[in-house]
Amino acid sequence: MSTTRLSLSLSPEELALIDRTAEAQGISRTQVLRARAFASRTYTPTDYEKLISKAHRVADLPRSQVERIVNTVFIEIMEPYVREANQL
Repeated sequence: MSTTRLSLSLSPEELALIDRTAEAQGISRTQVLRARAFASRTYTPTDYEKLISKAHRVADLPRSQVERIVNTVFIEIMEPYVREANQL
């Protein structure tokens, strides 16, 4: 399998964001960029509500507690994108 090398220009702020993400996940910059380039799943507000409903059906917890748990997991999974949204 042959590979192709790409060149990418980033602002200091973008590079710092990638570095923080890589450090938090214990992976390299390259791995962060690959993961983001090939991320196949995006979530809409409807998808998010479906996740909460599904978790609520299987958990013996009040919906408000289920929402907090789903929020925590969702933010962890989507962390790089959440940081970007907060910085815009």
